[in-house]
Amino acid sequence: YRPSIPQIAMEWDAYINKVAPAGTRPKLRADLIKKKENEIRDIEASRDLLRGTYGLTANPESGMQSGIRTLKNIQNMIFLSGFLSAAPDMARLIMQNGFKKGFGQTFEIFANQANREILKMSKKEANIVGEALDLAIAGRANTIGNVDEMIYGLNSVERATGAANSFYFTFINLMNVWNTGMKTASSYIGSTKILEWSEQVVRGTISQKNMAKLLSGSIDKPMAKRIIEQYKKYGLGVGGAERGDLKYSRVARSDLWDDREAAKAFGNALRKDIRTTIITPDKGDVPLWMNTPIGSLLSQFKKFGMAATQSVMMRGLQERDQNFFIGLGFLIGMGAMVDAIRQKAFDRDYSKKKLGDKIASALDRSGAIGIFSDLNRILEVMSDNDLGIAPALGAGKPYDATNRQKLGLIGPSGSLAYNLYEILLDTGSGNYDYTTARAIRRSLPLQNIWYLDGLFDKFEKGIR
Repeated sequence: YRPSIPQIAMEWDAYINKVAPAGTRPKLRADLIKKKENEIRDIEASRDLLRGTYGLTANPESGMQSGIRTLKNIQNMIFLSGFLSAAPDMARLIMQNGFKKGFGQTFEIFANQANREILKMSKKEANIVGEALDLAIAGRANTIGNVDEMIYGLNSVERATGAANSFYFTFINLMNVWNTGMKTASSYIGSTKILEWSEQVVRGTISQKNMAKLLSGSIDKPMAKRIIEQYKKYGLGVGGAERGDLKYSRVARSDLWDDREAAKAFGNALRKDIRTTIITPDKGDVPLWMNTPIGSLLSQFKKFGMAATQSVMMRGLQERDQNFFIGLGFLIGMGAMVDAIRQKAFDRDYSKKKLGDKIASALDRSGAIGIFSDLNRILEVMSDNDLGIAPALGAGKPYDATNRQKLGLIGPSGSLAYNLYEILLDTGSGNYDYTTARAIRRSLPLQNIWYLDGLFDKFEKGIR
């Protein structure tokens, strides 16, 4: 990286001196200098984001820096509920691949006698491009929880909370298990899709829309032909070197390909498809300020919404594909299912919720509207439940937003700060009651795990 940025600066200086020499065109020169500074800033930011060091101070071991990373680890264990909230991922398989591929290929793999080996091969394809490795590195969970920095574990407390965080994602809320499974399924279905489209390119039957999707994965017509040549030599499934018992599916086995450039192109397209299907935030999905230490704390859990805006809503509306609208129905339906399960876990009667409230909750839990769900929550809270989706559907709360909800708008750290403030205030003033017990419960790790809700209910009653 070092030689490139000075070289870019030198080329910019040469261009500026040629087009707008000093003392001749001052306004143009000033504009070009500003463009140069902005371009170098963006390049340096891209470099640091990939390294995982963007926004770090000169001393990443400082108490403030380490404290922020430790607090984010703790808040993950307090607020993230786990794989149940990620259930709408299943609908994304349909939204991205269509009903037939989303369900048909899934049923085929589980009906096949060699399904375990085929799933292993699909997982290997994903592993080659750095996906479905969540049981080892917790990639998606760490990104969603804003704990994906390269610098971590610089003191014993931070190392302890980091280890607890990893244990939590794998064995308590099961997100790492879920993400590995869903990305393996996405790899299996996505591989077939890419190979089908590449075969259609060779035959000259590919549609303009599918060709555009293939090109978005950086596979052009010559590369598609090379990919199919390799698949015919080494692949498993329809049109491959071995057919097996597969009637619809294709497994690339790209690790065997002798054309490594074709294997790399196929892998890059597959990685993009997996991360788009099972929404995984990338470095470029959020503003730069969200990657600074303070920004990442205030925007914790917001990266998923930003990524979903691009991968689900914007992409779907641009493509205007029937798969999107069918998948959208499934996505909102899965959101409603999650809401119903959560309501039952909290001993609430889902059937008594207003229809508008059910729709608003389903939209929120589905992730279908991305960051606009967070913006809607801000609107509802700041308007004391007079404006927003729920009030528009006749399901607005009949009371003003609480101080906890308002402080929670700055992120989970705001909610936690208010809980601790309420505990200290009530205990110090002698006004300890059931609201204090609830605040204590809301400040404890694991309290948001749905299958542990009964235990925490008993704990809360015991400390009232």
